[in-house]
Amino acid sequence: MSKQSFNTTVLDSGLTVVTDYLPDAKTASAFWNLNSGVDRDRQGKDGCAHFFEHLLGAGHKYDPDFDTVKEFSDWGGGWGLYTGPEYTGFTVDCLVRRVPEFINIAGDAVCHSLFSHERIEIERQIIRREYFETIQDHRKTFWRNVHEDCFGAKGFSRNVIGSLDNIMSMSRDDLLDYYTNIYVSEDMVFGVSGPIPHEHVVKLVENSFKDVRRGKNPYLEAPPFIQGPQKFFEGKLEQQCINITFPLPGLNDSLNKNAGVVAGILSTPLDIHMRDSGFTYSTSIYPVKFRGGSYLSVSYETEPELAQKSLTSLQGFMSCASALVTEDRRIGLHERKEFADGLNWLSPGSRSSAIHHHIKLYDEVRSYEEIKAREILPELGVIKADLGGILQQPARVFTTGPCREVGEFDIKGDIKPVGPQPSNP
Repeated sequence: MSKQSFNTTVLDSGLTVVTDYLPDAKTASAFWNLNSGVDRDRQGKDGCAHFFEHLLGAGHKYDPDFDTVKEFSDWGGGWGLYTGPEYTGFTVDCLVRRVPEFINIAGDAVCHSLFSHERIEIERQIIRREYFETIQDHRKTFWRNVHEDCFGAKGFSRNVIGSLDNIMSMSRDDLLDYYTNIYVSEDMVFGVSGPIPHEHVVKLVENSFKDVRRGKNPYLEAPPFIQGPQKFFEGKLEQQCINITFPLPGLNDSLNKNAGVVAGILSTPLDIHMRDSGFTYSTSIYPVKFRGGSYLSVSYETEPELAQKSLTSLQGFMSCASALVTEDRRIGLHERKEFADGLNWLSPGSRSSAIHHHIKLYDEVRSYEEIKAREILPELGVIKADLGGILQQPARVFTTGPCREVGEFDIKGDIKPVGPQPSNP
């Protein structure tokens, strides 16, 4: 299968069209993405971005009874509509013949939705039920509280669904005001991966989005990571949920770029250490990356009476972690990545997801090869240096469960880089 780069065209309106031409593919993947999410909810109007996403395609001027969800559900492939911290959109994996239809549906949803009072009330009740389901999930509440406490109650730390008061009081004027100011062309990207020539996709998108509102939203500065002591959140969990958060610098900093490599090398030995010590059945370590802020997270659940001992054991593990960064583990991680890349070449959806994820983070379109180049495994010395740099960040401990105090997290050991550090190739 061809491994050529993405093709990109910026329309006169400012909307970006990106395609990945895969002539041998039997299916296709497509998405529309707006680089705005709950980070642009107005003060006191949290939940507006999510509410508006529910209304996309729920009746438009050419078909007042049209329902995007029902339509996509009949296509037999995968699909999704979403609101995130910094983006909104929808995506579909489908038969090739469905792509022009998807482009028309997306154009009508974005440019011609009616936002009728009747539909707003229907979606209001759906979102209300979603709200109660969310607040009863104490783990979701825990993570929302972590984001709020790390970055302040603004930007992507806001609750996607919003408060119950906002859900029940959101007016059509509120939603139209959001639409008028936020849904602008230069913040939109439309992408297709599959056996459809770039020029054909450009013509289809240009025609379907000819009425899109032109403009660009101002860039939002990243909120600072708030340092502080351990934080306990109320919750009804029987287990103790513990999270240790290491803030990461900007997206282009080596510590940020290589956080996933660090997590990949440490994940299995950390999980085995915590499980064999009898503290938990599963421990996760992974980077969380937004344009507006990133962090490396270590999280697990344990018995309340083991909370303090488990944290002490984890501190000991991290203090010796650089000894685990070996060439064998690096090669093993490389082989896993090669296997995953091989799968990506077979799937338009996987390739589309790669460019989609990249756009959401970096606000730019690059070739698939350039995206994968960002993920090339650095040399061993660089990984060790970046591990040391990450573990020296001011970690915070967050917890919820029966035990209110689980202590501080203070790493001591061989994690400090010594001497000149190798550059990241």
